[in-house]
Amino acid sequence: MNTFTVYDDRLATVENFTGRMVFRDPRDVSEHIAVFTSFERHALFGGEARELLEQCAEHYR
Repeated sequence: MNTFTVYDDRLATVENFTGRMVFRDPRDVSEHIAVFTSFERHALFGGEARELLEQCAEHYR
């Protein structure tokens, strides 16, 4: 599993099991911004997030 951090429109980093990659090329950074935006569109927040977590907890009890 990889993780990534977008700092702004000029810098993004990707961490994996073997190290960290730093991206400063605008094309690379914009790609990571697009991925984050996609994740954000599908994310749940507040009460909706709590409800989903409660359902998951109940399922695994």
